[in-house]
Amino acid sequence: MALRLIFLLIVCMGCIGIVAAQDSVKRWQDSLKLSVGTITTVASKDFLPLWLVANRYGTIKDRQSDVSTNVYLANEHASKNGDFRVNYTLDVYNHNHFEGFTIVEGNVKVNYKGWELRGGRYREVLGEVDPTLSTGSLGLSANALPIPKIGIAVPAYKEIPFTNGWVQFKGLISHGWMGKDRYYESYLHEKAFYLRVGRGKLKLFGGVVHFGEWGGKRGRFSLDRSWKGFWDVFLVKEANDGSLPSNSILRPNRAGDQRGTLEGGFDLESGYGYWHFYNQLFFESGTGIDIRNIDRLAGLSLTFKEPKWKIRKVLVEFIHTKQMEDYGKEQQSYYNNGIYKTGWEYKDMIIGTPLFLNRVRGSHFLPVKPFNWQQDEGREGRIMGKANIISNRVVGGHLGIEYAPFKHFSFKTLLTYNVHFMGATAIEKYVNSTYKQFYSLQSVSYVLNRKWWINGEIAWDAGDFYDNVGFSLGVSYRIF
Repeated sequence: MALRLIFLLIVCMGCIGIVAAQDSVKRWQDSLKLSVGTITTVASKDFLPLWLVANRYGTIKDRQSDVSTNVYLANEHASKNGDFRVNYTLDVYNHNHFEGFTIVEGNVKVNYKGWELRGGRYREVLGEVDPTLSTGSLGLSANALPIPKIGIAVPAYKEIPFTNGWVQFKGLISHGWMGKDRYYESYLHEKAFYLRVGRGKLKLFGGVVHFGEWGGKRGRFSLDRSWKGFWDVFLVKEANDGSLPSNSILRPNRAGDQRGTLEGGFDLESGYGYWHFYNQLFFESGTGIDIRNIDRLAGLSLTFKEPKWKIRKVLVEFIHTKQMEDYGKEQQSYYNNGIYKTGWEYKDMIIGTPLFLNRVRGSHFLPVKPFNWQQDEGREGRIMGKANIISNRVVGGHLGIEYAPFKHFSFKTLLTYNVHFMGATAIEKYVNSTYKQFYSLQSVSYVLNRKWWINGEIAWDAGDFYDNVGFSLGVSYRIF
């Protein structure tokens, strides 16, 4: 029902947009984009190398070979002074050799002076990670299909009054629907707030992002889905949401499945380029907000103003999630939960960093099988809690480069090395304790007459998990 209402809203806003476009000469600036494309993927194994499938918003299916097409439509109606903007987007993919159908984006956004109301599926990454070269934010990355949401946001930094431009902020609050194809049909709560200080060449920033899956419902059993349940999650309160008996003497946990990131960093303009540093600290309990927490994702990028050797941008990134708050009373298992057993994934894809492994991805090369979330546990086997994300203790480094040595051509290189520590997972008795794995991607894009885009990619993964080579070739045509 929620998706139907959202897409009905999109259709209505599209009609409004057509009327507005007809009057664009007098009052509005209209911008219509329409493109079509197709992409073919193939691999030496029955699944794709990591960087051919990860961080693509679920648009590529993880299978040995596939052909998919897409149609992308977007428009923006803006007032002449730019204060008021209406955007709507529809991005549809046909995949599984033309047998599948997915709406990757379908949304409406209404923005007034930087404040934005929005609803639907929309591409979004939460965090200050590099948008094109990063392995992915620890909270919400570009890995999974966008979750349908409604919310209000300030998506770009906006000056705080009476600070003379020295202090800016951005943030959001959203309500989402996680869907039925998981252990619990549930809601998503997310909010974020960032501050940035500085108006010269150096700017410092810091922020916090909070996520909560809540209101779980399975068959006739339901956890708290009321307004009180919402506020318990919003305020991160300890509350019995129905997961404990009403007469229980045990102290309840915080309602729902909650996690988040603390982040800080800086932006610095130098004579030859723009430096960007980010440091994400991950937590799944209050214990994680502690100076002793060394689990993090840190990155440093340099975007050249006038790149020598035609290099546009370079990123170096480091990830460490091995500690898991073990200095506290209870060690965590990141992205897993004992009650919300699906964990931090959506439509079989991890919502945060794709460097972790869930059962769907791991079943290609480890002795595990994906859970059937709708199965009768009494007859077909028990679905265990804290067991869907099977590898979440990793240490690794990453290098990304964008460069354009020839006219009309652009290149991207990704090189990633990870060590997976499996000793604290639910499948530890079936596998080794340590796995070393290397992931790589080389892509080249060619633009012809600003209408045709041709993109080719080759990816090679090697290590203790598996060896795999894959290719992709995509063509898109911009109609408008």
